[in-house]
Amino acid sequence: MSLSDLNDCYLSLSEDWKFEYYKMLFDSIKNTEFTGTYQLQHDTILLNFDKKEGENLLGNRLVMDENRENIIFIDAAPEARYMHLFH
Repeated sequence: MSLSDLNDCYLSLSEDWKFEYYKMLFDSIKNTEFTGTYQLQHDTILLNFDKKEGENLLGNRLVMDENRENIIFIDAAPEARYMHLFH
């Protein structure tokens, strides 16, 4: 087991076109955080990260698949590609 296995990841989209992506270690300690703005382009959400490290990890495009209840980061590394969707 690696330390990354103990992280839960969250993506929060606000109505003012801002987002926050973060990981929680042991459900209480925020250990990775990326913020920025987003825009919609058809069924794709385009992310504009405040820090380049976020784009390097996740890419800048995602799709929400409500049927499968997940988020797919299109350009992300395989280990960071999928997130479960909560409403």
